[in-house]
Amino acid sequence: MDEKIQQKKPDGLGNYYRFAAKTFFQLTGLIAPPAVLGAFLGSWLDKRFDTWHWFLILCVAASFLGSMVAVRRKTRALGEEFKDMV
Repeated sequence: MDEKIQQKKPDGLGNYYRFAAKTFFQLTGLIAPPAVLGAFLGSWLDKRFDTWHWFLILCVAASFLGSMVAVRRKTRALGEEFKDMV
């Protein structure tokens, strides 16, 4: 028998479903927690310094911008991983 190097073949759609689930959870983790933490921090700072909702707006905006950068970096890495998978 010839020993051949077998290439890893996808086992049906399972690899794609796992990749999709992993992508979903990773991207959700980059968006939701910073937004929630920014909202809580901003609300706490507004109460502490007795201001209108300025800290809330600033903290949520900062978390949004940070999430945008993180999502962009992660999607680039996931795109490369997907290219290798196909």
